[in-house]
Amino acid sequence: MKEIRSERFRQKLLRLIDGRADLMHFAHHLNYLVHAEPVADWLLVRGIRGQNLSEWLSQKHGGSFIKAVQAIVQDVNKANGVKPIIFGRDYGKTPAIQ
Repeated sequence: MKEIRSERFRQKLLRLIDGRADLMHFAHHLNYLVHAEPVADWLLVRGIRGQNLSEWLSQKHGGSFIKAVQAIVQDVNKANGVKPIIFGRDYGKTPAIQ
């Protein structure tokens, strides 16, 4: 995995996977998103982590990282009313290291 943007974000990723090796792929892909922090915050605020995250991914989104993030982005954009996060365009760009 490329360098994680900050220790704070690293801690969020660790809380999200909650010790589950099967969620490492999720953390890996999330780290590549420019707007990963709002996605991680959305999940953590709703208590979707560890076993809950694994079940949420498989039951609601068929195990698809992309579908899950698109659903979160839609909710974040709708709630914030600010410039939308564009998922496809932002994936893989180097985030600002703080």
